[in-house]
Amino acid sequence: LLSCGKGCHFCCRQNVTIWEDEAAAIADYCREHNIDIPRKYLQEQLKYGWKEVARTEVGWCVFLKNGLCSIYSARPLACRKYLVASHPEKCDTVKFSPPNNGVRVASFTLPEVEASAFFGVMDVKGKNGRLPKMMLPYSK
Repeated sequence: LLSCGKGCHFCCRQNVTIWEDEAAAIADYCREHNIDIPRKYLQEQLKYGWKEVARTEVGWCVFLKNGLCSIYSARPLACRKYLVASHPEKCDTVKFSPPNNGVRVASFTLPEVEASAFFGVMDVKGKNGRLPKMMLPYSK
């Protein structure tokens, strides 16, 4: 049973890896929907290492607005497939440090296979990186 739901956003404080094509698609979505991508915030996030940023004031995803994902319909694949089966509070990286925070992520069937195939192709062909780094060229 999944415990994720609208308004739960603890996972929006985790690092997300996205692909170059995802960054471009998100940037297009942001332009079409008048969503700002603040450069200074992304630069602040990149000052911290992969594991430490989630425990800082700038650890929240740049697209989290008022507790909701402002790019939900264009969110990255990593966000789409991260579904929690444990109590959502366990995703709070300030209270509970990964990897020993007790978060149980739901397993997938066909969508997971499709995602794995996508990642396999993109590993050879595409470029990827932390969301703040990949979105920086599109920010203002």
